[in-house]
Amino acid sequence: MDSTPEFGNKEIIEDGATARLPSSALRKIFVYTLTDYYLGHTALPMKHSFLPWNLTHVCRRWREVALSTPLLWTQIPCINFSTLSSASSRRSNYAEYLEEILRRSDTFPICVRIKGTYEPSLHGKLVEILVAQSDRMRKLRIESFGVLSALGGMEGHLSCLETLAVAFYTRTEALNLETPINTFRIAPRLTDAMLSIQDPASFIHLPNEQILDFFCSLFYPRAGADLTLPNVEHICLNGTRSLEQAESLIERSACRNLQVLNLSECYVQEPGRLSRLLATVPSLQKLKINSTTAHDIERLSEREPQSRVLVPRLNTLQLKGQLDCTPEAFDALRALVSSRCQAGGGANNSISRLTRLQVLFNHSMGPTKLIELFELPDESNPEWIHLQKLHRKLVSLAPEGDGSKSNEEKEAFIKASPYGNIQARRYDKQWKASLAAFFDALLDLEIQQPRNLAMSELLNSVVGLNSHHKHSATYIYPFAKTTAKILNKWKPILVKSAASLNWLATDDGGIIGRPPTGTNSPPK
Repeated sequence: MDSTPEFGNKEIIEDGATARLPSSALRKIFVYTLTDYYLGHTALPMKHSFLPWNLTHVCRRWREVALSTPLLWTQIPCINFSTLSSASSRRSNYAEYLEEILRRSDTFPICVRIKGTYEPSLHGKLVEILVAQSDRMRKLRIESFGVLSALGGMEGHLSCLETLAVAFYTRTEALNLETPINTFRIAPRLTDAMLSIQDPASFIHLPNEQILDFFCSLFYPRAGADLTLPNVEHICLNGTRSLEQAESLIERSACRNLQVLNLSECYVQEPGRLSRLLATVPSLQKLKINSTTAHDIERLSEREPQSRVLVPRLNTLQLKGQLDCTPEAFDALRALVSSRCQAGGGANNSISRLTRLQVLFNHSMGPTKLIELFELPDESNPEWIHLQKLHRKLVSLAPEGDGSKSNEEKEAFIKASPYGNIQARRYDKQWKASLAAFFDALLDLEIQQPRNLAMSELLNSVVGLNSHHKHSATYIYPFAKTTAKILNKWKPILVKSAASLNWLATDDGGIIGRPPTGTNSPPK
């Protein structure tokens, strides 16, 4: 069953090189090009203009190969009850369509997504079809509360289920649930669970001892209050109270095997609180948090051989929020890089090297300015002085490229600049000629010390101007090709600079602390 007609006699593909490919090779190509619509806990929308449906509309041979390749049909398009509640003929046709897709997938494990308002009298047939395929479900995402109890027939038959996602945003007390959902209590292969519901522990029963990856959106105070996951290795909690919930969950579960902790919405303001939590998870390797205090960052450093270092196996730290740009924070991060990022910096060989340290600051400065503050360049160096002069010249010509100022400061600077009248630029030949001449000079600029360029605000400004959209009203876009040439010329220079820098800029405006590339291998 396909929603678009065949192309009739337009079988031009059979006359090409693909006509000589054996069906087994063509089948491998089809499977290789297929999109993973059920990546992680998400479920991307699928349309009949996407693969694999469009493969059946090219020629007769492609259709035959596609229809005889079960792996192409294991991702079931989203079953949306809300769109199947009107015409009975549509529901009947959809049931036939669902059965056809399941037939094409043969006996291979399948991925299923269910959403919308479930009405037993209207959608019972569809649920019966799904329950009959329980032992084939590998990934299941449910975004409909009403259908949960109807899926009770799956209990004890989920032998292939590996990933379960349950997401709806209704308070459980409003659902009139008399008993917890036990459908997924017996699932021998279930190790990955995502629950975006209130109070998951009392609402839905899982094989808690099996769960290795756990994601939960905490929208309500009691969310996860009684949950225990003794063998969990990866925890991701979203919500303003995620730190409190993580503390409670880790304390109850004694998560000695926890390797990844993601609290990306959590801002820790109390010094020492994060340190106390990390002291209970010695196996942690990756930590992602919105922000924390300078005290807790410093506690991650190894200052003395006899000091007890928190999370000695930590190799990735991402501070993805708005870390306050204070002298204490800079000192703590410098100490962390010195003791945990640089090869040989640690006095204890049992401590892992921090291979990725990413920081976003609460600042109006560009990443190169931050790198400058960390790396402390030689301000007496003639090349450094020249690059700073070039930066000041550039921002006088194009103030919007100044990444070191806040929006308010930038607007004031633009108004005060001789070339700041953006609307007048359209007809200002002098401005265009001046900026063109400046960019030509940058193209001819010879860099002697790559480190100076990598830390310069000139680099940050050129990158910013290069990204200006052609539809913006700044009239910078005509120079995008020139700035692209400049950046292309500077690229190998910046690659060389990595050998002598502990900090590099990231695309999201942050910086990454890492060891210089020329250092020796770190201790295991």
